[in-house]
Amino acid sequence: MKKTVMMLLALILLFSLAVPGLAEETEAPLPDGYAPGREENLYVGLGPTRIEEKGPDGEKYNANYEDGELKNLTIERVDPTGKTLKAVFNPKAKITKASYGDGADQLTYKGGKWTDRAGNPVTGPDLDLMKEYYNYYPKFESWYRNNTMGLIGLYLKELKPELTDKWYMIVPVDLREWGTYRYPCAASNLFYLGAVDVTISTKNVKVDYVLPDGNIYPQKNCMCWFTSLDEITPEFLETLETPYHYGEPVSRKEQLKGHDIVLLFICNHINYRIPLVHSGQKTAVRYYRGKDNVKTMISQYEKLLKEMQELYPDGAE
Repeated sequence: MKKTVMMLLALILLFSLAVPGLAEETEAPLPDGYAPGREENLYVGLGPTRIEEKGPDGEKYNANYEDGELKNLTIERVDPTGKTLKAVFNPKAKITKASYGDGADQLTYKGGKWTDRAGNPVTGPDLDLMKEYYNYYPKFESWYRNNTMGLIGLYLKELKPELTDKWYMIVPVDLREWGTYRYPCAASNLFYLGAVDVTISTKNVKVDYVLPDGNIYPQKNCMCWFTSLDEITPEFLETLETPYHYGEPVSRKEQLKGHDIVLLFICNHINYRIPLVHSGQKTAVRYYRGKDNVKTMISQYEKLLKEMQELYPDGAE
């Protein structure tokens, strides 16, 4: 009997240490200059994106990525005779297929050989120049300077048009479930770029953010909590000054009025480059608001916002 009681006490102790809020909370604010985390595989599962560029010789580059990794690169160039030479490269810099000209006179390159439309072997154009263009492609860089990175959520301009005409977004967060939850972010309203981790315990909530590896340089951070839409003012959206900071615990009772559903606003200013990594051709994944997974997420946010407004009309405690 005594042995059984001791085992039960041990299990209770382990449980209290494992569940947020049951063990004593010893979270301490992080110092100024908090550095965000970095993750290499932040885009796995997000899907495809395509980037088109134009080179100094008029050549065109069409790069297809899957989960941030280059899958193929198509290069097109019009020669002095007016014919278009097109070559498709795989991630290992090998030409998988090519074409020259169009119509009945079109030549096709595959398996290391040129053929005409009838399948007869022919002598086609030299592809060495296309390989030089391939090597040049990593030097392309589209810089987005002082752009914003924010949560993918509900547009403030649609919820409260009198507040702003900018594309700021806000996300309702349910604090009734303990744990750490990840919310995707978008930069320039174009690319998935980073994410926010929200850690919820019985007493506090804490926000951290992570970025993919690559050429991304944070300039200014803004993270703010609101307990109602009415707390958001045009003055705040103009200055983006906030008392909250990444990595610091926020009291659910004192600072968030004990509400179970609150609003999270993120607007970080960053400099970043596409592609993010030159040699590996790694890039961010294009963000499309009309995709099913995004539409489902937005629908969930809308329902949660409605529940929040029903629980706390006019921001009541």
